[in-house]
Amino acid sequence: MSQSLSAAAFAVLVLALSTAAPAFAEEPRTEAAVLAADDDWLAAERLGDVAALDARLADAYHDVSPNGSLHLKADLLNHTRTRKDVMTGTPQEVAAIVRKKYPVRETVVIDGDTAVLTFHSVDPAQNDRILSVDVFTYENGRWRGLLSVGTTQPK
Repeated sequence: MSQSLSAAAFAVLVLALSTAAPAFAEEPRTEAAVLAADDDWLAAERLGDVAALDARLADAYHDVSPNGSLHLKADLLNHTRTRKDVMTGTPQEVAAIVRKKYPVRETVVIDGDTAVLTFHSVDPAQNDRILSVDVFTYENGRWRGLLSVGTTQPK
């Protein structure tokens, strides 16, 4: 009797796991999806949402600041966890507020499972100046941040 009960419980568990919705909807391999992933990343940081940020960044994420210092994923997660200037609102609202405050022109190039997002100055005198670069990798149906590189900002 207990063996058939265990088999039944196992069957129910397998059925539940196989029909469970994925944690995230699969994202398309498009420029719009990369830009949306970047907004998601931005909002997670500003909202202090460590879980969302952890899910958006690849485990091997690295950030290289303009002075050449290196920061790992754990550093960014910790910074987000201890952030003093946490914003409120939906992720879309927060991303829109930050984008309005710090306007940039964005360019996305996708090659297979890699996307490169460059942020350009909107100042006409510095139209071609790249302010930063984010590299995304496509993992398990999601764009995940892999590398950020900042440049020296114009004065």
